[in-house]
Amino acid sequence: DAAAVFESFGEAVVQVRVTERTTGVKSVIGSGFYLQDSKYVATNYHVVASLVHHPDNYALELIDSTRSTLGARLVAVDVVHDLA
Repeated sequence: DAAAVFESFGEAVVQVRVTERTTGVKSVIGSGFYLQDSKYVATNYHVVASLVHHPDNYALELIDSTRSTLGARLVAVDVVHDLA
């Protein structure tokens, strides 16, 4: 059931936020998950699209399962498969 899945994988899930650099206002909020090595997070391209198109205007951050805010940078996108 859903509760068991969340208990098993909840620590791997993060909130992905794209914020406006000048105001700090959240532009987009989505979700993502740590990949096996815990160095990279996968999310959807549509979550980070504004950052891709206007990198000087937006910043990327993650909120982990402990509610800590982590800085992040975009390393790759796959528009066709909606992945980042």
